[in-house]
Amino acid sequence: MSKDEVVRRAATRLTHGDAGELLTLQLAAWVREALTNETLAIPPLHENLGHVRAQLADPALTIWGLREDSRLIATVRTSSIAPATAFVGRLGVVPDRTGEGFGAAMLRLAESRLPDDVDRIELITGIRSFGNHAFYARHGYAIVGRDESEGIVRMAKPR
Repeated sequence: MSKDEVVRRAATRLTHGDAGELLTLQLAAWVREALTNETLAIPPLHENLGHVRAQLADPALTIWGLREDSRLIATVRTSSIAPATAFVGRLGVVPDRTGEGFGAAMLRLAESRLPDDVDRIELITGIRSFGNHAFYARHGYAIVGRDESEGIVRMAKPR
């Protein structure tokens, strides 16, 4: 079975009860981003359980998670940011499972579950996250802006 099939069958929308695991995954997955970008000013590293619970309760966010056995190993979220434009964010995989295709499969899952009227998808990543830039480029995203003061690159693709 391909990673896409595994993810399509096993990924579920996360709920309030998943908050602790989601916070743990965020902290583990975004440490590499902090090291790569030489900054701790990365929102997932500063959130607490209350923040994560509020995000899970926010009807404007859809947060997907992938479990292997009972362990949360990957996550991604989507939201609408403008008419016909969606945002994909917080694509993360636990450090011991990176490089196995779960990130790509989660990205494709998130894109496939966007509303039909979405014709543009946007995301942000760290300005020095060259591996992320290449990963997203392989999936059709192009850099559309840089913000040195925020330390981010904006990427987008048509749908």
